Amino acid sequence: MALIGRIRNNLWLVIVLLGLAMAGFIFMEMQGSGGNGGGGLFGGSQTTVGEIDGKAIDIQEFDRLARVRYANSGADYYAQRNALWNSLVGETIMNNQAEKLGLIVPEEEMEGLIYGPNFSPIIRQDFPNPQFRGAVNTEQLNQIKELEATDALNPDFAVYWKEEKSRIKTEQIQNKVMNLVSKSIYTPSWMVNMQNEDRNGSVEFKYAKIGFGEIDNAEVTLADADYTNYINSNKATLMNDLPTQTLDYVVFDVNPTAKDSLEYRNRLNKDKEDFRNETDIQNFVESKRGIFNEAYFLKNELSASVQDELFNAEIGSVYGPYVDGDNYKLAKVLDKKVVPDSVSARHILRSATAQDPIGMQAARDTIEMVKDMIENKGFTFDSLATRFSMDGSATKGGDLGTFGPADPNGVSSRPGTMVKPFNDAIFYQAKKGELKIVETQFGVHLIEVTRQYSSGKQAVKVAYLQEAIVPSKETQKKEYAKAMRFATDHRTIDAFKTGATEAGLKIETTDLLDENAFFVTNLGGGESTRSMIKWANGASAGDVSPSVYRYIDQARYFENKYVVAACASKVKAGLPTVAAAKNSLKNLVMTQKKGEMIAAKLPANISDVAAVSNTFSEATIETTNASFNGQSVLSGEPKLLGELFKLQPGQTTKPIIGNNGVYVATLVNKNAAAASSNVSQLRAQITSPYRQAVRSQLVPALREGADVEDQRSKFF
Repeated sequence: MALIGRIRNNLWLVIVLLGLAMAGFIFMEMQGSGGNGGGGLFGGSQTTVGEIDGKAIDIQEFDRLARVRYANSGADYYAQRNALWNSLVGETIMNNQAEKLGLIVPEEEMEGLIYGPNFSPIIRQDFPNPQFRGAVNTEQLNQIKELEATDALNPDFAVYWKEEKSRIKTEQIQNKVMNLVSKSIYTPSWMVNMQNEDRNGSVEFKYAKIGFGEIDNAEVTLADADYTNYINSNKATLMNDLPTQTLDYVVFDVNPTAKDSLEYRNRLNKDKEDFRNETDIQNFVESKRGIFNEAYFLKNELSASVQDELFNAEIGSVYGPYVDGDNYKLAKVLDKKVVPDSVSARHILRSATAQDPIGMQAARDTIEMVKDMIENKGFTFDSLATRFSMDGSATKGGDLGTFGPADPNGVSSRPGTMVKPFNDAIFYQAKKGELKIVETQFGVHLIEVTRQYSSGKQAVKVAYLQEAIVPSKETQKKEYAKAMRFATDHRTIDAFKTGATEAGLKIETTDLLDENAFFVTNLGGGESTRSMIKWANGASAGDVSPSVYRYIDQARYFENKYVVAACASKVKAGLPTVAAAKNSLKNLVMTQKKGEMIAAKLPANISDVAAVSNTFSEATIETTNASFNGQSVLSGEPKLLGELFKLQPGQTTKPIIGNNGVYVATLVNKNAAAASSNVSQLRAQITSPYRQAVRSQLVPALREGADVEDQRSKFF
């Protein structure tokens, strides 16, 4: 009863609390945050990654498309999703335009794009014929067609194939829209004549150039007003559609200690005797994650620090441990011999891939049969090559011509060299006239070396054991603890900067980053960079990250740096503030300021370019010609050429701050263009680049007028 009495006495409080609870519930529903992923009262949704002209993109569908389109891509996760978003925006906008114009892709047209003869570029890219460059694998496509007709496609492949056809249809729609726009571009005759004057008129002029290097950086003091002037003069290029931010950050590099290095050296010393005595070298080396190579190395192809030692060592001897780059190595000399400088060879190829084990086995069986026919049944190599080989050399009896070896270090770009298994077989294993079977990514080959050419150069075959000299786990933990202490002890940006100076740490500043950015210069992309930017999205200017961001050496898989970041600035959409733009614009503003300082030192009224040398003795003075379309040695200086066309012979420009220096020019002569004798041809020449530009510029132009709501930063 006492409890009921209290409730009656405080009924007003109960009503207020119920009201607040109801308001909170309504707000959650408005925001679509009911916990089940459904929409809110006003259409919001927890699962909508964005909307494009009213079309909602669900995060689950977005992720599904990413998995399908980038299944075999090694690109950065966030780069993939950024590319997918931009692709979806472009596709949706173009599809909407096509719908308004009544453009479609009929079934018979789709049939031709997928199965031929008018193959889509997507089909050409995704289903190449391994035998002939530029051809389409029609056999594989026909198999897909048959399986699809009987609903027998593998379920996973069916998902991929559905998306593949969707992309083909979308691309064809886009091509139709772009062709329609492109063909609508026309240049009237009056403009053709005007363009003829601009293209074919020319001027002769003298000019003086003073390079920006005439002013040392130390002589230049940049004020906020200099940045403001630059920003206001370059509004078109500096305008931001989204809010942006800059980050200051310090890096704690993780380097191996002397103790770490000694540990890796000792590990190799323990294996040295076993390495020397081992007879099954390939298995031993591979079990130790070393390097075994069938190739023979010329002296200059070995590391400079051990060339003499390995060439003078006896076969079977082991040298090391020694330092080679970031590794300790043990090297064992396996063999020495004279290797050919080039060979002539022929082959018979049966095409197959490792992803098709049945096809690969069939190729092996055929090549074994062909080898037996040559060795035991009197058939000639060239006759069987014509009959059985599945590449372009078949018509020449399998002849591949003469070629040199591939660089065993894998860094050569010599034309005509073969893939490694093939190269190693013909240069280091097969004898002249011997038939040898080799498997490569192209299939199974029967090869024969027909001639060898040698200058008598000796080479060595070497196997290596190695240990990467990387920081130990203990060293990584110590450096991480140091970075964590820094982040904990410096919780404001002022303390962050003071602490960095005291610790001798260099403060780096990012360029302007929008909320979806995923890459920072000097740090790269990846999960850590994206996490740092996502933190900054919710931070205020002056905040210091509570977390330390870990970066991994992608080649040797250890944590090679730790980063502590501070949010240096927040910039609203529009033009950047001076504070936010200082880091990214410093060099450009410095150049502009130098140009102004150089121009200020020149006489107010210059009647001849030769007078420039009175002030700047290092100035370059030249006489040259230029056409009205800028085709000259100064075609990268549009401001200068534009001013010249305004002058009359004998007149001189004022100092002009160009891209590569400050210029003063005197017009010597002006030649008008002759009237065009073929207006139609000139019209085509003028119109062509504008039509070609449609493919790259139409989608960005339409995107400016589209209603695009980007919510990606809430999901990844």
